[in-house]
Amino acid sequence: MNALLLNRLVGLIAPIIAYMGLVLSGWENLMVAKSVLATLLILLAGVVWQELRMTKSSLHRLKYPIGLYLLLVIAWSVWRALRLEEWYHNPEILWYLLPLAALGYFWIHYISNLGKVLKWIWNRHLPQVIFWLIIANLLYWQGLQHPSGHRENYFFTFGGIAVVFVWANLTQLVKPVLTTHWHKMADIIYGGAGTHYIVGFILILMMVALLVVLKLEVMAEQLAVIGYYMLVVGVILEAWNLRTDEKISS
Repeated sequence: MNALLLNRLVGLIAPIIAYMGLVLSGWENLMVAKSVLATLLILLAGVVWQELRMTKSSLHRLKYPIGLYLLLVIAWSVWRALRLEEWYHNPEILWYLLPLAALGYFWIHYISNLGKVLKWIWNRHLPQVIFWLIIANLLYWQGLQHPSGHRENYFFTFGGIAVVFVWANLTQLVKPVLTTHWHKMADIIYGGAGTHYIVGFILILMMVALLVVLKLEVMAEQLAVIGYYMLVVGVILEAWNLRTDEKISS
């Protein structure tokens, strides 16, 4: 479908959906009504902006008024949310933040390039290290907040798996430095398909022994689980690589 036609359909259908939603809710909640109407106005402004952009009108270059308008919308949404008493316990805050979602329509034409940008970022090891570190920390934090007693704590389980991803990307991140300055160490770590995981297992095993000596058994137990995951992944990759080499040689 033509992008210009689709944009006009959005401008036509959005008021109908908003009106139907307000009628069904009976206009009883004034806060919801205000948020829906504000969202509708922002979305319609976005439709006009996209129309000007796609028809190559010179008016779409007026970035400063549009930028000011967007800042005012953001400020209004945040101000309304902060005024709500006990907002961190009140799900109605989502209605106050609803107009912020409509702002995305101003930049919807960038979505086609978003996949390429995300792919470029994901192919870099440093962002992946940071990403998996955040995931691991969040999972372990949730595990500490929700102790499971004698049962398995799945937050810790998946947190350990996230640490394995951290190690996998960290070893690839430092690989150019190691291969340039420490050839023998690089040969040991990257000698096989899964040797960097096995090296990680050995390092963790040494840390576990130290923690046991320091009588930090709880931390030692969690590290041992991570080491077990690394050993399993390393052995599987080495076995798979060996099988592949045998097929090639035969």
